[in-house]
Parts: sequence; structure tokens; C-alpha cells
Amino acid sequence: QILGMPVQFTTMGIGYNIKMFLEAGIDIPPNSWNLDIFIKYLSKIYYYESSKKKQDPSYRHNFTIQDINYPVPQLVPDLWDYETGKIKKDKKNDFISIHEKLQKMYSYLPAPEEVQEVTGTATGQTSFFIMQKTYLNMTYAWQLIDLNAVKDLEWDITEEPHPGNNLYRGYTGYLALASISKNKDEAYKFMQFYVNQKNADLFSRMQNGMSARISSTGKFFIPPPRNISIYINTGKNHTLCNLRPNLKNWQEFNKKLKDIVGYDFIKGKMSAVKYADIYFQESDKMLEPYKK
Repeated sequence: QILGMPVQFTTMGIGYNIKMFLEAGIDIPPNSWNLDIFIKYLSKIYYYESSKKKQDPSYRHNFTIQDINYPVPQLVPDLWDYETGKIKKDKKNDFISIHEKLQKMYSYLPAPEEVQEVTGTATGQTSFFIMQKTYLNMTYAWQLIDLNAVKDLEWDITEEPHPGNNLYRGYTGYLALASISKNKDEAYKFMQFYVNQKNADLFSRMQNGMSARISSTGKFFIPPPRNISIYINTGKNHTLCNLRPNLKNWQEFNKKLKDIVGYDFIKGKMSAVKYADIYFQESDKMLEPYKK
């Protein structure tokens, strides 16, 4: 029984404004980096902008990156026992350690209200980068279309910084056959259209779409940016993690967590230890295994 199939795939890259890095006298980001190196880059940008603001109080400072987040399954692999649905208590120290590092990273990012003040009603993950207010940008393949349309933006792409465990995120868009048609024959015709090499080529040819058929993506996924191949190479050469554990109530759990924590952890008002206590407690309350 087939309920769905992958039709689209993407990895994540970090866009960087070449001109801003050169003007600040900071080295261009490397092709591959981890969270520790990334934080060092953020600190250099942060202190450079702070020094300019100190010299000239009227200076409207730029930001490091509009936003970046790491899903917990990427940060702490094998955190749950999928048979019982329970979180592994012996992983708590690993959880705390990596979240202390994340909290340091967040200290160099703009606060949510700063983002709102600059963007106003503008939305989207690339808005700061397009306005050339950030040095870096969390960039998915589908956002290349918007960035390539911006005039006078000298930029390129590098890999996302992995958390130190060489795990990278990969996203797959699935076609839910059950939602298309109750007619099995028609559903399979639709499926055959998407798995067909010719049609995968058509999808990949359209504005750098990343087909789940990597051989098609490789044919048509072309610059700009110059380093566009990082999207494909990440999928080919690195270990990609499952960003959602195979447990019930995952969305409800994350919503509850957001309601409890809000921005307190990001703003440094809540310690990594306290955050871990809440995370582990709510996980055991809400997450359940799928019945076989």
C-alpha cells in the first residue's frame, strides 16, 4: 500500500553578502563549517557593527542573520526510544550542552522585536537579506528565485553549519496519493507522472526546482549563485537527519513548548538546564509511539 511519495527535495544553505563581508574586513565564510566556527563569525560581525555604532550613535547598524534555528533531532540524534515514545534521560547532558551553545548563538542575533521594527509588515526569511541589512541568511533552494531577482545584491551560498555531529537537514515534499483520488488507477497514473524521468527533468528545469530525483536536479540546477552545487552536494555527501521523530503528537508538543517557553530561552532569560527540564517533562507527557 502506497500512501505517498517524495516529489520534491531540498537542503539548506547559508547565503552571505560578499560586499558586506569585504567592507567589514571579515573573511568570507568557508565552504563547510560547524556551529562553533559559525558562532565565531557571528561574534566578529556583531562586535564590528557594535564598534561602528559606538563611534557614530546615528549609525543604523546591520545584523548578523535574521534568524536561524536547529531542530532538536538534528542537535541530539537518537533522543527518543521509538518503541515506548519516551525521551532518553541519559541524553539530557548532551541536550543541555548543545543548547548552551545555541543560547550563545542567539545572543548575536537580533531580538524578535528588532526584526519587526526593521521589516515592518514585510515578511519572509529573506527580507533582511534582500534589504542588505544582514550579512548572512538561512536560505532554502526555493528562495534562490527571490534572491536572484534583487538588483545590486552581491551574494553567494555556503553549507549550513552542522551542530558538530556532521548531521544536516534535508526536507522532502511528499505527494499524498490518498488525497488526490479515491480511484487507485488514477492515483497511480499521477504517481507515474512524477517518477517519470522526463517529467522530473521538467520540474527541475523550472527556476531551479529541486526534484526528488537528484539526477534531474543535477542537470538543471545551475548558477547563480556560483556555489549552488552545495545544495546537491549536501544531499549526496552528508548524512541527513529526520527532522521529525516518528512519534505521535509532535506538532502539538512543539506548540505547547512554545506556549510555555515563548522567547525566554532565545533571549537568555531561561537557562539551558531549565529549558531541558521543561522539554523532557513535556515530551514524556505528550509524545507517544505509533502503534504497529
